[in-house]
Amino acid sequence: MLQSVLGDDGQHGLRHRPAAGHGIDDLRHVAGVTLGAALGALRGATVQLAVKRGALWQRYTGRTFLVVIGTLAVTAGFGVLAVKL
Repeated sequence: MLQSVLGDDGQHGLRHRPAAGHGIDDLRHVAGVTLGAALGALRGATVQLAVKRGALWQRYTGRTFLVVIGTLAVTAGFGVLAVKL
């Protein structure tokens, strides 16, 4: 959900900027949204679901927390790279 909000905010910013020479901004935006969605799917895939007493429970494993730390590092690296471009 957060990626959707941030993606929409970024798209709004791209639509209301001067038109000259900002193709790299479009590329960074698309790459950032794609990366965010892929990393979110990876994090979601590590959560285990189970039914207990008729209710759905989710369980975070050690792998989930490792993936969260990894995705934070990848996102930070992407942010640094995006600023340098």
